[in-house]
Amino acid sequence: VRENRLDEAAGHLGKAKKLGGDSDRLLLIEGLLAERRGDFDAALAAYRKAAEKNPRNLKALYLVVKIADRQSAADRLAAMGDALDRI
Repeated sequence: VRENRLDEAAGHLGKAKKLGGDSDRLLLIEGLLAERRGDFDAALAAYRKAAEKNPRNLKALYLVVKIADRQSAADRLAAMGDALDRI
């Protein structure tokens, strides 16, 4: 994921999930992959699952807040844009 080889990372993630289930670490990687692909809803869902599975996973908790805040900001900007369009 760090080297932006997303298809290769997705393949490795799929293999790891078949072998080890859905640990919080694998869910975190799934979220990072989704985030890199621009699928913020999927990223948020994966981060939330990781945080639920392991509430001590501070990185997952941080990423839940980060993505939720980003989505909230995007929603506010869209609402402002709609309001400006009506002027």
